[in-house]
Amino acid sequence: MLNKIFVNVTLRLLLRKSKINFLRLEYFDHHLSHVNSSYYLSDIDFKENTLALSIDGFGDGYWIKAYSVSNGEFKLIGKGKTNKIWNKTHFVCPSLGEIYGNFTVTLGFKRNSDEGKVEALAAYGEPDSELTKLLWKTFYIDGLDIKTDRVNILKFYDMKFLDDKANKIGRENFSASIQKFLQNFIVLYISEVNKSFKFNNICLSGGVSANIIMNLAIYENFTLNKFYVVPAMGDDGSSAGAAILSALKDGHNLDWLRSADMPYYGEQFSLTETIKTLNKYKQNLTWEEKNNWE
Repeated sequence: MLNKIFVNVTLRLLLRKSKINFLRLEYFDHHLSHVNSSYYLSDIDFKENTLALSIDGFGDGYWIKAYSVSNGEFKLIGKGKTNKIWNKTHFVCPSLGEIYGNFTVTLGFKRNSDEGKVEALAAYGEPDSELTKLLWKTFYIDGLDIKTDRVNILKFYDMKFLDDKANKIGRENFSASIQKFLQNFIVLYISEVNKSFKFNNICLSGGVSANIIMNLAIYENFTLNKFYVVPAMGDDGSSAGAAILSALKDGHNLDWLRSADMPYYGEQFSLTETIKTLNKYKQNLTWEEKNNWE
């Protein structure tokens, strides 16, 4: 509650300082924003059953939410909470994305930035059986919800334990252990969802969806008409999703969004404009025009 008040006050101050007039501030659920961005930016047939899945580090108290979508109607069917757990000196809010981040930090990389390096290293290793067994004790599927084992999860917030493990089994095998667990657990979860909600398509969002090897595992394990991963899978995508939710709430027609092929919107400059700008600074740089610049 205090966080929401702080965000509200801060936004209003920033907008006024920037002299931006606004009618109202609206707030939408983090994961609902994610899945709307992936659904409305895809070309998935509205009439077909679609699983819209958001997998993130955390957001509004959850790290994963699964929605059934048919005719544009979103229904929450599964979720995983980021419950606060006391870890000797401070609280942690565990999620699968967070655990992957802890492995990333252990390897000397930067959290929320270098997870792709762990994913790449995993290709050169094999999962360690002991570490894999421990990982499978961290989360479990209960119906269509994902629960956290509050005792076993703390092992993966013990950075000394992780550091010792990485040194013992090697960086590649350490990486392969978390990568295989991530993709196998998510595939297992989607399989459970499919038992009660038969879907033709999947649209994926949330920061964890940047893991392309996990995405490949999903693609290979399910027969789908369409599998769409929104290019802005991170919180830039949730911002787009919030804008979409607001537009829908106000009755706007978003058919143009669904028919747009290019996901990267922004300014564009002609060759003439580019050369004109380069010539302005020709005393400071040299350049050469190529016909096949791509």
